[in-house]
This record gives sequence, C-alpha cells and structure tokens, in this order.
Amino acid sequence: MPSANELQSALTRLRDNPRVRLIRVAVADEACPACQALQGAYAKNAVPVLPAEGCSCPNGRPAVYYEPVLDEIYP
Repeated sequence: MPSANELQSALTRLRDNPRVRLIRVAVADEACPACQALQGAYAKNAVPVLPAEGCSCPNGRPAVYYEPVLDEIYP
C-alpha cells in the first residue's frame, strides 16, 4: 500500500500528463468506509487528496491508488 508521499507524487505525475483525461481513485475491497466513499473517476482539478480524511485502513496505510483514464493509448 502506498504512503501519503507516494500518493501525492503519483497524483502530481498524472495531473501533469496531457494524455490523462481523468484520474480514477481505485479502492481495494479491504479499504475502510472513508476510502470506499472516494471510489470513482474525477476531473484532474477535482481529485480528492489521499489518504481520505478519517481513513482507518489497517496499519494506517490506505488501500487506495490513483489510476489514469487515458484519451489514447498510443501516439
């Protein structure tokens, strides 16, 4: 599971990538309710910051990730 710094770095890279149209918050089945509530795809300027406020995932590490939603796969 990623640390808060790793999540922030991933979000910055995805926002800076012009091929990324949306950013999806992917949530593992074992994630806490606060993280589960964030699952979905968001506009680049509306992506929630992870870990979620009130996160109670095991070991204090969120079971969530950022994933790109691409406009195109190949140039």
